[in-house]
Formats: sequence, C-alpha cells, structure tokens
Amino acid sequence: MDSLVAVLLTEAGKLVSGAEGEVMATAERLRLTPEEYGKIKIRFDSEALIKSAAASILIAITVITAETLRYDRLLLPAYILLGAATYTLASRALKAAKPEDIKLIRNYLGPRLSFLPDLAAKLLRPK
Repeated sequence: MDSLVAVLLTEAGKLVSGAEGEVMATAERLRLTPEEYGKIKIRFDSEALIKSAAASILIAITVITAETLRYDRLLLPAYILLGAATYTLASRALKAAKPEDIKLIRNYLGPRLSFLPDLAAKLLRPK
C-alpha cells in the first residue's frame, strides 16, 4: 500500500512539475523585451477609476455604518439594496458614467437585455 502511495505521489509530482514548466515556458514567451516596452501603450481612464473608488468607499462606509447600528441576518437584503442605492447615487453625483459606457454595456448585453442599459442611463444620467 505504501509503495502505491509513493508511486502515485511521484506521478502527481511529475504532473505538477510538468504543469509548472509549461506555465513558466508560456510566461517566458509572453515576457516583453526592453525594446517592446515602448511599443505597447496601456492607458487607464484615471478619472473613472478615481470616481469608482470614491463611490466604493462611500458604499463601504454606508453599509458598515448600517450594519453597526442594527445588525440582523434577516436585514442582509436591505443592506444589499442600501449599498446598490448608495453606489448609484454616488456615481450619479460624481458623474462617473459616460454615454460611451452605456453604449458599451448595451452592445455587450444585446437586444434581449436592452432594458438594463436603459435603466442605467435613466438612473445615472451620463453626461
């Protein structure tokens, strides 16, 4: 029995080390050379990132405060709704949504779920 376990563990180790080698080889192929660093430009929408982070901090403060004042497991759905409302209002106040964002969501969701981007546009009132 012990020899069977040893053989299984040895084979499992070979599989793991083989997988690790494959992952390392793939990572090596994806690694950029110093010359390639200047060719690839990654841009972030820093304004949207900051506004989203601010709304997230506000939602955390609101929900933690509500849970601290009155915690009950039965109120979890209410906390979720409170968080969603807080995030929506904060995003609207910060003007975080842009028409391009709503259009992107509409394209992703397709015609069957077109009511969701319409609802988001009404709630967030993008610029």
